[in-house]
Amino acid sequence: MTVAIIAPAIAGSPAIEKTVRGRGFVLAVIGGLGIIGIYFSPRRVLSEFEQMLTEVGALIGQISPIPVLVARDFNAKSMAWGSPATDVREEVLEEWAISMRLTVLNTGSESTCVRPQGESIVDVTFVSNALARRVQNWKVEIGTETLSDHRYVQFDVTTLPATPRQNRPAVGDSPRWMVSKLDRQIAK
Repeated sequence: MTVAIIAPAIAGSPAIEKTVRGRGFVLAVIGGLGIIGIYFSPRRVLSEFEQMLTEVGALIGQISPIPVLVARDFNAKSMAWGSPATDVREEVLEEWAISMRLTVLNTGSESTCVRPQGESIVDVTFVSNALARRVQNWKVEIGTETLSDHRYVQFDVTTLPATPRQNRPAVGDSPRWMVSKLDRQIAK
């Protein structure tokens, strides 16, 4: 299984600025955002999983301070991202994400992988803390044919960080009054 990141060549869309490939992962920097796609086979051993995470972590460090999104099939199950069960990779992955200052975006308990043998949540989406407020509407697509046993995960990334006071002028941009210097005679 391979990993690919596709950026459509649509007029006005940002171009891929940089790519790096590794065993089970690929990085593309697009429009000032680092996107890392992961596929880690369930047949590979824990030490290889740890090595892959070390390599991805080093890559995140190399592109810093660019915000990053790390996503897809880790083949790790955890109740932290909605799975009803937890496996041995979960602890390693959670510790790694914390050390990288990444936030998990998965919400709900909708399966990301559906096979005749059963369903699971093994596709996980992490973002750097700087990017977390810019990602909205994370969801697992149900009913869309993917030609795979994995479902699409969809979300929106805004171009600017969301701020709770977007419509308020910044301090210094609006008139300010010093009541202590008010000439009460003129103000009458």
